[in-house]
Amino acid sequence: MTGILTRAELTDLEAAVAAPERAELVRQVRAKIDELGIQYIYYQFISITGADRGEGGPRRPLGGDR
Repeated sequence: MTGILTRAELTDLEAAVAAPERAELVRQVRAKIDELGIQYIYYQFISITGADRGEGGPRRPLGGDR
């Protein structure tokens, strides 16, 4: 035994991030944010414990390339 864990399949998150169509979808979201003049974004999600969580912040370039 090598002590190294391996797996053949991607997790759902890894598959979503690696999806070839993701770059185009991100571009569309960036364009919509710019079009609407959005300056502040509130992100909301459900935690693993079932509690709803949220955090907001000023709009900044997605991906750090702008």
